[in-house]
Amino acid sequence: MREEVFNVEHEKIIRQCQVEINQEEKYITKLIKYIENSPIDFRESDDYKTYGLLPGQQVYYNKAFNLPVPWATHHAVYLYDGLVIEGGVGPKTCKKIARNKWWVLKDQIIGLETLKHFFNVAKKRNSTTYTVYTLQDTDKKTVIDRLKRAREVIGVWDYDLLTNNCEGVANYISYGTKKSYQTIIILFWILVLIMAILAIFYLKINFKSVTL
Repeated sequence: MREEVFNVEHEKIIRQCQVEINQEEKYITKLIKYIENSPIDFRESDDYKTYGLLPGQQVYYNKAFNLPVPWATHHAVYLYDGLVIEGGVGPKTCKKIARNKWWVLKDQIIGLETLKHFFNVAKKRNSTTYTVYTLQDTDKKTVIDRLKRAREVIGVWDYDLLTNNCEGVANYISYGTKKSYQTIIILFWILVLIMAILAIFYLKINFKSVTL
């Protein structure tokens, strides 16, 4: 009986997740059309005056996952209306959310979230928040291309710490290239750990052979 209740609740969460994905895709599509037809300079818009960010600009804070190391950062891309996209949400992600396997993310959110929430989490962790500026931030074509990549991520890309983490997704949306320095650093330390284990194993074998 308990398993049946769990399965029903599990499917309900998955359906709700997919509904939210569809709503987020529709929102970004409407936003793209709005910007395409808008003659106003983004810096003159009420949205910019309220939030101080342009569509497609990247923001991030340190101390992600409560780790006090400089490379542990959480990234998001500003959209409009005080909303940011913090990572990809695909079918597998919905299933993992339903099974409550996202304990490692804690306050890091994937998909669309409010900028207010993003700043609140950073404040709670005593983190510094940064905005990444580029010369193309006010170019309409660049902004539209960024929003199209954001729409592409929603509903397709599943979050993964090494291959599709928040930094890689944010860089793909902002610059069209999925690069993650966090991934490089994590893989580097994994390699160092493996080499250390092999070195210890090698020294033990050699020490035994010497003592014999």
